[in-house]
Amino acid sequence: MKSPAKSVFFLLVVLCISVPVSPQQKAPARQSAERRRVVRVEDPLQSLLAQADAAIEKKEFARAVESLKKYLAEKPDDAFAHFQLGYAHVGLAQQDAARQEFSRAIELDPKLAEAHLNMGLLLLNDDPAAAIAPLARAAELLPRQARVRFLLAGACGRAGRPAEALESYRVAVRLDPKDPEIRLAFARALLAAKRPVEAEPEFRAVLEARPDAAQARLGLADCLLAQNKPDQAAVEFAAFLQQNPDERETRMQFAALLADLQKYSQALVELDRAEASLEPTLDGLKLRARIYFRQKKLADAIAALEKALPLAPQDAELHAFLGRLWLEKREFPPAERELMVALKLNPGLTDAVRDLVAVHYLGENYSATLSWQDELARRELPNAGWWFVRAICYDKLRRIPEAIAAYEKFLALDLGKSEDRDFQARQRIRILKLELERKK
Repeated sequence: MKSPAKSVFFLLVVLCISVPVSPQQKAPARQSAERRRVVRVEDPLQSLLAQADAAIEKKEFARAVESLKKYLAEKPDDAFAHFQLGYAHVGLAQQDAARQEFSRAIELDPKLAEAHLNMGLLLLNDDPAAAIAPLARAAELLPRQARVRFLLAGACGRAGRPAEALESYRVAVRLDPKDPEIRLAFARALLAAKRPVEAEPEFRAVLEARPDAAQARLGLADCLLAQNKPDQAAVEFAAFLQQNPDERETRMQFAALLADLQKYSQALVELDRAEASLEPTLDGLKLRARIYFRQKKLADAIAALEKALPLAPQDAELHAFLGRLWLEKREFPPAERELMVALKLNPGLTDAVRDLVAVHYLGENYSATLSWQDELARRELPNAGWWFVRAICYDKLRRIPEAIAAYEKFLALDLGKSEDRDFQARQRIRILKLELERKK
């Protein structure tokens, strides 16, 4: 199938090429007689043009090139013949030659809109920035042609000029609001520009005209997600997948969305469908582990991540997640092992440091807890909870003055927000101070 740009290219060029009347076509007798007289005294140059037209119509481009070159040898200033020759070269995939002929046609007739248009189309894929100028000129010469504006918008978008692309799409939609391809491209451009509120009605307009437009359905789903409307987005994803059940990546995205909506059973069903008859993927295993974790199925989550690790053994976050799962399961040795691997791979993982504090604290290794708290304090400002844990560690290690100071720091930061801890801290301060007094 031709690309949209190429389809328009052929359409416009064929329309502007005159096609001679077939001898088999019926015509009034007078016209036939006149035609016979023309044939007897036919201009050889006009005959060459007619041969070129017929060859182009049959897509016999090499024969067209031959006829047009003979014609132009005698009529080198015929702009339209240069344009036809350029088109024939395109048909032969002779891009440089085509460009030369379109340039010559434009030089001879700057108002030959088709030459500007076809020059732009010739450049569109390989050099979209260079395509902008000829397509813009074609748009000036053909101000009511929505498709020309559509092509110009595409060139601007590919050349990294999104504002100009949006403006051209807007004009194209105004010229032909019923063209679903133009409106879909406009909607996508708006979404890419992070303007989902404006994009949504454009996607809906496409779907109103063509309810089976799957890409518009998918675009609408992404648009709703960007507006933080996950429930509505889920409806659109489901509709898209009903039309396109084999779109595996979209089904994975849908499963992740369902997980975020806490629809864990449905998410797992979609994940199973996405990976049916296929080897489990890294992304699929990570998502499966995340779902199991939220369902408190820690053993299943750990099993999923242990299958994922051979696929990405250097993934620090994967090791950190597995460490967190072992911590939740109160299995401290494997938790410490995975968290240490994570930090070796990526020392910047502060969450892994925080989890190591918890591993050692819950495992009653208070000296190690203090050491990892020191590391955590180098990364972030200690909060009230940090000081409470530190006070407990000092208390357990019988470092009484330090424990009292840490409890007091906790109380100063917490300001009574944690009633149980506040009560415990005050009681321990009182008891520890009495112990110090007795020792004196």
